[in-house]
Amino acid sequence: MISFFRSAPFLLRFGLFSLVLLALLIIGNGLFYGFIPPIDLSDRLQAPSWHHLFGTDALGRDLWHETFMAAGCSSLVVFPAVALGFTVGVPIGLIAAIKKGWVGEMLMQASDILFAFPALIAALLLQLLCGAGGQNVMLAIALYAIPVFARVACSHGRVIARLDFISAARLSGKGSLALAFHHLLPNIMLPLLTQASSQCAFAFIAEAALSYIGIGIQPPLPSLGRLLLDAQNLLNVAPWLAFWPGVMLFWLIASCQMIGEGLIRSQADHRL
Repeated sequence: MISFFRSAPFLLRFGLFSLVLLALLIIGNGLFYGFIPPIDLSDRLQAPSWHHLFGTDALGRDLWHETFMAAGCSSLVVFPAVALGFTVGVPIGLIAAIKKGWVGEMLMQASDILFAFPALIAALLLQLLCGAGGQNVMLAIALYAIPVFARVACSHGRVIARLDFISAARLSGKGSLALAFHHLLPNIMLPLLTQASSQCAFAFIAEAALSYIGIGIQPPLPSLGRLLLDAQNLLNVAPWLAFWPGVMLFWLIASCQMIGEGLIRSQADHRL
């Protein structure tokens, strides 16, 4: 029984089901209640009840609605940011893997320069240049993800590039781009998707941290980091203000990690 819950199919399906369920709840809450939680000062700091399942915050906003909308806002930052990092980083790594000499080295050196700037530092620099906001957090996370995907694509691509079928394709007259995208990419997609799921988990933590210090998603849009910040001084009075956003952040991270773990186990099973 334990081995079933740790198997690749279960982890993948449960992780995907968890994310799909969360997406449906976010969309349903947004369509039914609106995407910005309304303020009702007469209902402030209400404990969880049938009327307010997660309770209310200091401004009387329903925490159920606010938490799911915050998860939606975080997702709209994280998933496009990781997708952008994947789209830019993977071609860089593939070309560096298939090209020998100064071209490949130059591409990887450029990736190393980007890798020297963590997401938090990049977000702080973008805030100074462009101001705070979700779009700048998205760009900062993407800038951090680009060299990560480039390194994974390059390291796995160089292993595949040494195989005989790549030499045969090169002798048949195929160019570097055709070799990279038609032969290397399909054979390294599994580790790339594994890295993408782990990168999403990291990005949710980074986005919450940046919102917590005030340079992430800005009001009136809700964010999990800001919900945790607002709950900080009310923990003794209303502990539910920190509990439910923390559970939501755990939900997002655990779902991504389960998908990543499932892909890793699938990769191991494939090798066997």
